[in-house]
Amino acid sequence: MCRVRFMSSISMGSRVSTAGSGAGSTRDFGKIRARRQWWTPGPRAAVRAVRHRAQPMNPQNSPRSELPLTGIRVIDFTTLLPGPLATLMLKRAGAEVIKIEPPGGDPMRTLLNDGGAAFELLNAGKRSVVADLKRDEERAAILALCRDADVVIEQFRPGVMDRLGLGYAALAADVPSIVYTSITGYGQHGANRTLAGHDINYLAESGLFSLFSAEDGAPWVPPVLLADVVGGAYPAFSNTLLALLRLWRHGKGAYVDIAMTRGLQALSVSAVAGHVADVSSAAATPLDGSRANYRCYRCADGAWLAIGALEAKFWSRLCELIGVEHRLRRCDPSDSDVVAELDATFRTRPLNDWLALFEGQDVCCSGVRSLPDVLQELAVDATRNLPLPLAPCFDRAVGEAPSPGEGNLEFLGGVSNGGAR
Repeated sequence: MCRVRFMSSISMGSRVSTAGSGAGSTRDFGKIRARRQWWTPGPRAAVRAVRHRAQPMNPQNSPRSELPLTGIRVIDFTTLLPGPLATLMLKRAGAEVIKIEPPGGDPMRTLLNDGGAAFELLNAGKRSVVADLKRDEERAAILALCRDADVVIEQFRPGVMDRLGLGYAALAADVPSIVYTSITGYGQHGANRTLAGHDINYLAESGLFSLFSAEDGAPWVPPVLLADVVGGAYPAFSNTLLALLRLWRHGKGAYVDIAMTRGLQALSVSAVAGHVADVSSAAATPLDGSRANYRCYRCADGAWLAIGALEAKFWSRLCELIGVEHRLRRCDPSDSDVVAELDATFRTRPLNDWLALFEGQDVCCSGVRSLPDVLQELAVDATRNLPLPLAPCFDRAVGEAPSPGEGNLEFLGGVSNGGAR
């Protein structure tokens, strides 16, 4: 079993200047080595030993020092949404995230005319360094900062980081343990690799638009950024964690290629299954709101009720509670008569009456809530923290988002003045 022993010949606390690395190349190897102590894997027996002496944790009150990514340094070149959301999750799980911004800052600071609220949510707790990567001195300083890091995440088009001398090959030559994650629309290879695009383009290329379109075939554009989040941010986060785990177990760094279009395919499991099984769309069970047992219904007060009674036991109990005729209960839920019956029934009473009737019953029914009501319940206004899919035991609130270049002096010394000219 390979054991990773970084800088083993360098005493703790010593400082070494790497020849030829340019400005900012002085490295505190003591700090780096201390940060990488978790990178020393052992054989299976050692893993069992760790498990044997492990202590149970309090999921709500464990200290930040016990978060899984404590001590991991991430250099984040990303802007807008996919990369910043991925690195926000790394930050909330304990990592140190240093955001590299271009002169003028991340466009998300001003793009949405929201007063910078989206930027604040996506970059809470991170540090900011502003640097012009086209300037040799500043680029060399950023390269040195990357060499001291554990993870680098970027979302430029393929080839940009290589031309700047900041690509995976350049970094891995000096730091073979580096975990380097690239997020693009179409991946590092293929005919579309250099195409510009946004969420709507990746949805179009993925084939998902064919699953949610109007009766006339017009694609329905969802009001949420599925490609950025589901195809980009979440795969970048999870695959970066897998790369760190491989590093711990096998002592090998990794280049992680995230293609947002490819990442969207997991959303179409039922359609892929029908394709693999060679089942026609007419014969398959659609989950598009056309069936009586998987549909939203308007109630008497104008509110909406969502029904997800796919299994026979749930469907049978639902029909019993709302008084569906016995002859219709035996019909296929896709039958138009069944749909019309439930539609008329639910319009006879307000939503709260239906919810009271279904309380304590296994019928898979929910009231359709407004997003502002949910956010108020989550106290987002007070915490200023974006709700994330992290378990409470791995998630801690972090501070405010950084001002542009607030970390320049600390991380780059006098090499850059924060992008001011």
